[in-house]
Parts: sequence; structure tokens; C-alpha cells
Amino acid sequence: MDLVNSVVMAGDTLSLNAEPRLILGPGLRRESSAILVSQSGILRHAKPFTYYVDYIQRRYVPTRGDLVIGVVTSRVGDNYRVDIGSHDPAVLSYLAFEGATKKNPPKVETGDVVAGKLLTANKDMESEMVCVDSRGKEFIMGILNDGYLLHTSISLCRKLLNPKCPLLKQLAKRSRQKMELSIGMNGKIWIRCESFSDTVRVGNLIMSCELLSYEEILNLCESIQ
Repeated sequence: MDLVNSVVMAGDTLSLNAEPRLILGPGLRRESSAILVSQSGILRHAKPFTYYVDYIQRRYVPTRGDLVIGVVTSRVGDNYRVDIGSHDPAVLSYLAFEGATKKNPPKVETGDVVAGKLLTANKDMESEMVCVDSRGKEFIMGILNDGYLLHTSISLCRKLLNPKCPLLKQLAKRSRQKMELSIGMNGKIWIRCESFSDTVRVGNLIMSCELLSYEEILNLCESIQ
């Protein structure tokens, strides 16, 4: 499509007649046979058939399948309420953890940081969050102990998760100490290093990449000893 990497405005109609199949991402929606732009930004294409709008988002809008990081705020019955930065908290069942049963519930306390995936996301109801994949395994999800929770913009998290961004590879290559990092699509990044000073240093490095290009991020990493 000629409009890829171009600015599109909310309300624009896109012509996708040449596309055999189509997957619409954030910022686009289907109305009958037309594709409408719902958010102003830059139209992106992820091969083979995914299109989305890259836009600056102040508040996180829950999207099904997103990996998010949140803070447990309360427990209501068999469910936990998790603040993920959206208009409503997400609901997390105590059975949505690996190996959790009624006789063996997970040890989750108010204030704990958890990483999970949104199973359902609807503007008219609370989002449902789970900490296991389709095979019932936690993998990179679950309770994130210790560490520091960094609140950033959603656009920065998208940039870091882009395979073209060199920051994560450079951190893994140059770090001399053990470091753990988890990035949520809702603008939250969890960092854990061996010392508090290293955690602060990594956090400042991540925040400084907000307005830098990929080449500038690479130069910044190479300049740090």
C-alpha cells in the first residue's frame, strides 16, 4: 500500500483491494467493507498481512493478546484486581497461575507486580488477565519479585520491542552482571539487577532512548563503559 509509513488521520478510509488477507492492529477498524482509521498517526505494515497505526497514546487501551505488567490492588472473592494503567483494572483469577489449584493457591499479595497476557479485552467490561500460556506454563509471566517498576510511555515500550531496536541486544552483550528485564505493552517496564545503583543506571538509560533513533541508541550504548 502506498500509504505505509505515511501519516494518516482519524476518519480516513483506506483502500486495501489488493490485499488477499488482512489483520488489523491498533488504530484501525473494519466498517462493512471499508477500513477506517480510528487514531491519527503513522500507518505501519508488519509482514505479511498486518497493518496498524503507530500513534502516541496517553492512556493504555487494553488489546487482546497483549503482554502487560500491573500491580495487584485488591482481592475480590477468587479474583485479583490488577492496575494495568487502563480505564478499568484487569481481573486476574487465582487459578490463572501455573500449577494453581483450590488447595494450592498462589501466594499473591496486594502490591505485588505481575506480568501476564490479556485473554479478553472489551470496552464495556473489565479485561481478563492470565499468567499462563495456552499450555498452562508461566514462561515469562507470573509474579515479578523484587526489582523496580518503571513507568514509561507506551511508544517507548513499542520501540524497545521492535526487533530493529539495538538497546536490548546491547544490554545483553555489555552487561557484566545478572540482569532481568520485562517490558509490557501498557507502558510499564520491570527491571532487576544485582544492585540498586545498576537498576537506576539501566532505568535512566532506557528513559533516555525515548526520542532517539536506532542509530543514536547504538552510539549511546557504545559510549557507555
